[in-house]
Amino acid sequence: MRKPNLIIGITLVVQSITMFILFISFLSKNKKQLAGTFLTVGIVGGLVGGWMLYLEYVENEKQRHIDKMDACFDCEDDCSDCCFTDGFDGLDFEDDEVSYTIQENEDAPEEDTENN
Repeated sequence: MRKPNLIIGITLVVQSITMFILFISFLSKNKKQLAGTFLTVGIVGGLVGGWMLYLEYVENEKQRHIDKMDACFDCEDDCSDCCFTDGFDGLDFEDDEVSYTIQENEDAPEEDTENN
């Protein structure tokens, strides 16, 4: 699964760290105009990268919350112990395929299909 917010966020944070190092380097060489440019680009990149990482974190937390609400999320092949299986007695798990069998209701009256 692609996570562009995470990749771009990390890239921008690393770039902002590099820009801050260049800012210190140019500041020590008395090139203040260039140093100011690197500082500005570093601050903007760091803020945008941090925001993108925060968005990815919020998205992951929402997905974890949704996964925790799913009763069958942590189940292996047979979910009879952990899932709500009322009314699904006809499920058979075989070779990663689910086959549904319709069980006839024994209490239901049989319909007469012959014309009288």
